[in-house]
Amino acid sequence: MNSINKSPTSLAALLTLVFASLVSAQPPNPASPEHAVLKKDVGVWDAESTFWMVPGQPPMVAKGVETNSMLGDIWLVSEFKCKLGDAPFQGHGQTGYDPINKRYVGTWIDNVNPHLATLSGSYDEESKSFTFMSKGIDAMTGKPSVSKLVSKHLDDDHRNFTTYDQVPGKEDQWRKTMEIKYIRRSETGQ
Repeated sequence: MNSINKSPTSLAALLTLVFASLVSAQPPNPASPEHAVLKKDVGVWDAESTFWMVPGQPPMVAKGVETNSMLGDIWLVSEFKCKLGDAPFQGHGQTGYDPINKRYVGTWIDNVNPHLATLSGSYDEESKSFTFMSKGIDAMTGKPSVSKLVSKHLDDDHRNFTTYDQVPGKEDQWRKTMEIKYIRRSETGQ
C-alpha cells in the first residue's frame, strides 16, 4: 500500500502542495469599476427601519445598525442588527458583481426566515441606485416569493433602502414592505 494512504500527515502535506501550486498558477481576479461601487457602502451605518408587515395595519419602526466591509475588493459583506418589538433581528448579506453575466449578485439570510434569498440586479450611475430582484421563500406562507429591492445613495453619508413585495398573481404590481434610512457613523463613532 502507498505510504500516502497510511499517513494523514503525508496526505495533508500533498494536498497543501497541490493547493499552493494551483493558487500560484492563477493570477488574482482583479476588481472592476463595478466592484468599486460596492465600496461606497463600507462602514458603520445607523438605520431607522419602517416595516409594513400587514397591509392596512400601522407600520413597525425599529432602530438598528448595519456594518459593512469588503472581502478582498470584490464582495461587500453586510451585517444588520435591530430589535423588532422585543425580538432581536439579525441579517447577513453579501453582494458582488458577476463579470460574466454583467449583473450584481448577492444573497441574504436572517434569523426570521429559514430560507436563503438570492439577488440579481443592476446599478444606475445617474440616479446612484441599485435595483435588485430577490427570489426566495416567504417565511409565512412557505411559497416562492419575489421582491424588488432599491438602494439609493443620497450622498456619501446618507442612503435609503426600500423593499417591495410582488402582489400575488400580479407580476407588475408591488407593495412597499420596508424602508430603511441610513446615516453613516463618523470615524469617531459619534
